[in-house]
Amino acid sequence: MWFLRCLLLLSVVAVIGCAESGPTPTQNAMPASDQAKSALQSVADTGQVDSGLVIVRDQLESMKATDSAKAEELLKDLDELEKLSGDAAKKKATEMIGKL
Repeated sequence: MWFLRCLLLLSVVAVIGCAESGPTPTQNAMPASDQAKSALQSVADTGQVDSGLVIVRDQLESMKATDSAKAEELLKDLDELEKLSGDAAKKKATEMIGKL
């Protein structure tokens, strides 16, 4: 009898513990293109080229699958941007935002 009670209790706990939960909350992450624009906007505002451009490069690399010509052009621009600073970097970043 004691064994049956334990087995019943264990079964109830297992069913409750394994029950399907409610809807999973979705994360409202910023889309990659918006992240790239944000990183470029930071350069356009400050003129400082920093590691935030890694996001831009990743976005452009993934863009190759859908629009390779545009991605290649923007990757060349990014290579140039990484060598610039100050007003020249601001101008190049603003130009790239327009192309995105």
